[in-house]
Amino acid sequence: MTSRRRAGRRVRRLARSDGGIDCLFVAETIGRRLRAGSTLLEAIRHTSRVEPRGWLGTVMTDVRNGESLASALESRLDHESSRRRPDGDRVLTLRVLSLAARIGGEPSRHIESLSNTLRSRRTARADRISQASTALASIRLLTWLPIVCALWMIGDDPEVRHLLVATPIGWTCISLGVGFNLIGRRWTSRLVTRQ
Repeated sequence: MTSRRRAGRRVRRLARSDGGIDCLFVAETIGRRLRAGSTLLEAIRHTSRVEPRGWLGTVMTDVRNGESLASALESRLDHESSRRRPDGDRVLTLRVLSLAARIGGEPSRHIESLSNTLRSRRTARADRISQASTALASIRLLTWLPIVCALWMIGDDPEVRHLLVATPIGWTCISLGVGFNLIGRRWTSRLVTRQ
């Protein structure tokens, strides 16, 4: 396999996100092409080659079928916005590209601002994921700690063992403690993962 093919595969792998081609990759690649002197159409055409069947590839297919770049971007924007759970980064990228195609002029500043916005969104998303992971770890610790302490007290003190294991009040305390612990864990996990 040639080094050019390997490099192309590596670029495609780096450019992909869960929903296809990564919007930050799109903005940065288009921005580089624009700074190198390409038109917006040439820059989008070059970038769409990474994933020809992706969302940017469909825009270029519409352009090849005779549609203008601005109308192809707007129709793709309408399609993305009408989805049940639209990808915010993709909608923003399409909106900025659509405005740049419609207004004309020098789009590199708009694309640069788009790149900065997408980069800061990605950083904020990574921070939220990190904070959620920390909160989930704390939840796990705080739900297991009372159980471990109760088991230690049951094993260490015969009076506590007798009260908790041999009496109805003890079983009620254990049942309520475990129940509230599970409810609290599920509730806080749902709050944290909702983001």
